[in-house]
Amino acid sequence: MLTVAVVGCTNAPIPPMADPHPEASHPGRPYPDEVEPAPLIGSFWRLTELVGGDGFRVNPRFRAHLVLDEDRVTGSSGCNRLIGRFTAEGDTLRFRDLGGTRMACEADAMELERRFLAALETVSGYTITGEQLVLNGPNGPLARFERYLE
Repeated sequence: MLTVAVVGCTNAPIPPMADPHPEASHPGRPYPDEVEPAPLIGSFWRLTELVGGDGFRVNPRFRAHLVLDEDRVTGSSGCNRLIGRFTAEGDTLRFRDLGGTRMACEADAMELERRFLAALETVSGYTITGEQLVLNGPNGPLARFERYLE
């Protein structure tokens, strides 16, 4: 014998199920790859990877980053403070007059600094997709960054 108990039964309507594809049913809502790109100027760009050759994974504890403001660039090369100037027009970008402090750091930080500064000197353009910045040189990508929000 089967016994069924109904508890708390009401005539209230059953709520609709959650939409498994909300972007598809709401054409005004962008897909993740359609997100407005972050601004180059005024964003805090944290270095995540140096590309090319053997590649170079960046240790996040070194906090290498760039901030571009008007025509000046500031940041950290992973060991030392970084300053300089830049020009940006369309998708072209060039750094110039780069300099910084001259402290000695552990070997890994010094290697990051050497590679990062060498990459910045050959930058000729950039692309931004969402919160990701890629600095490009004559032969392709040089460095990847992510926008850091405090």
